[in-house]
Amino acid sequence: MWAMEMEGIPVPQYEQLAKIFKPQPDAARAWAKLAKQAGQKYMVMTTKHHEGFCNWDTKLTNYCAPKQGPGRDLVAEYVEAARAEGLRVGFYYSLMDWHQADAVRFTGLPHDAPDQPVTVIEVECESEPVIDGTYVRNNWPSAGVGAA
Repeated sequence: MWAMEMEGIPVPQYEQLAKIFKPQPDAARAWAKLAKQAGQKYMVMTTKHHEGFCNWDTKLTNYCAPKQGPGRDLVAEYVEAARAEGLRVGFYYSLMDWHQADAVRFTGLPHDAPDQPVTVIEVECESEPVIDGTYVRNNWPSAGVGAA
């Protein structure tokens, strides 16, 4: 994900990787079982990172897992797998989206950008909480690192 930025890969070229991204079937179940065996109480999944690829089914873009190489909703698989093992569910979601033409781009990693705290929330969907926690990174400077 940071490779796109750090290696200066143009968006159209990077987008092609989504077509060949083929995660193994039942990978989420294997991770959840391993997490449970290791004593974890929750798992956190990156639902969308800075490169803009969405791991769930969205109507807002075709740059998402169900409409690209995976051909399925990876977030739904993750939630189902975590719940089956009795684990809490967390999501990481980046507001920054390099896939958009007006996105802020960096020339290097912003090591000095402080992290936002994790906020534990419950979102009701029917009668069951869907999300136990979320981490949204939204503290990036509006004009890039070091910009005035």
